[in-house]
Amino acid sequence: MLEQAVYARRNHTAILAGVFSLLLCGSAQAADTLRLGLQSTLRQVVAGPDGGAWAGVYSYERARIIRVMPQGAIRPTPVEYLGDGGLGPDGQAWFVEGRGVTRIDAGGVKTAIPVENVPFGQLTTGPDGTAWLTGNEVILRVAPDGTVAPTPLTVPNCPEFRPYVLARASDGAMWFGDLCGLVRLPAGGTPTVVAKPERVLFPRKLVPDPHGGVWFSTDREPGGGHVDAAGRLTLLKSRDPFGMQDVAVAPDGSTWFAGGKCTISRAGADGTLTTQPTAIPAWHVGFDPAGGLWLGSLARLQHTTLDAPAGRCDDTPPSARVVPDPSKPVSLATLRRQGGFKITLREPFAIEGYVFDSDADETIAGVDRAVTARGGRTVRLATSPRLLRRIARHTGQPLGLTADIRDREGNYASLEYELRFKP
Repeated sequence: MLEQAVYARRNHTAILAGVFSLLLCGSAQAADTLRLGLQSTLRQVVAGPDGGAWAGVYSYERARIIRVMPQGAIRPTPVEYLGDGGLGPDGQAWFVEGRGVTRIDAGGVKTAIPVENVPFGQLTTGPDGTAWLTGNEVILRVAPDGTVAPTPLTVPNCPEFRPYVLARASDGAMWFGDLCGLVRLPAGGTPTVVAKPERVLFPRKLVPDPHGGVWFSTDREPGGGHVDAAGRLTLLKSRDPFGMQDVAVAPDGSTWFAGGKCTISRAGADGTLTTQPTAIPAWHVGFDPAGGLWLGSLARLQHTTLDAPAGRCDDTPPSARVVPDPSKPVSLATLRRQGGFKITLREPFAIEGYVFDSDADETIAGVDRAVTARGGRTVRLATSPRLLRRIARHTGQPLGLTADIRDREGNYASLEYELRFKP
């Protein structure tokens, strides 16, 4: 049974379609390098070796990879599909796309590497000078010249090895996150499960430490931790149920986590977290080679420094009023009178919402739009007279309501209800 749930800091990979607006800034202070409109979402930031970065911006039918130059200039490049990205073996940004891999160079120029049956997983550069891709029954290794080498791996005590995250450690070993746990593949050795999922909690991201181990983030309590090369696990000392969205290691070896709040957290060797204020609710964190800090919310990107003043920051999730109240039995007469569910916010917002039939796996009412009025307003999940007659005949059928809402700062909330009806 679904109950109402508001996930204020959970990563959301499909928030609405649309256009974006951009602001330029060459300062190292906490000012925006990139700011998106309500209908676009900053999905990923790949820090470059030259001090610039690549930003993956998602919106339906208008996905972009935006190259941010070291001086702050930008160059957007349209792509058909925006998957995971990372630095490829040639120092360019490589992104998984529907028909292969898209490379964006330092000038923002796109080239494509066709790959059949490309997995929708993650990508990183392996110790052999190829890009390793996860997400299928085998690892795919892609060379800069486009040569693709499928590499099946058999992991003892892991009958169905299908990794979804990966990283190359500082000692050349490859690490994978799988349902079996964290798997380490040493150079020339045999892959081994070194940490079990009941404690690792399905990592979102792996990043190498300077000593052959990895740090990982998870979007549930305690938010992540560290595993050394011998498999010793240290969890973060955090009780936040929303966990952490991202993790990065700075050039000085310090480790920083981002959890969708107006802070980032430095992790000590024992998992203790020390927070530092930020100017935006940080979902993405990364570093350039000189120690410059990249911070991203779902709507903004900043190139700043760890010691820059944070200023004001808003990480409050949008709050919606739904009429009639879907947490209680819903009157069909009220739905008939107002033409469906009304969702009201007191700030500009973007929303994607549905009424759905979980038995038939069918959407029966929906709304997908941005509301840019200064004070916000009401949108309606319309219910047709035909739908109301159907509900009246089968008031016991399982229907649900779900809505994903984002504000201008990139704060996010999700509403989920199981609907109950009365005449």
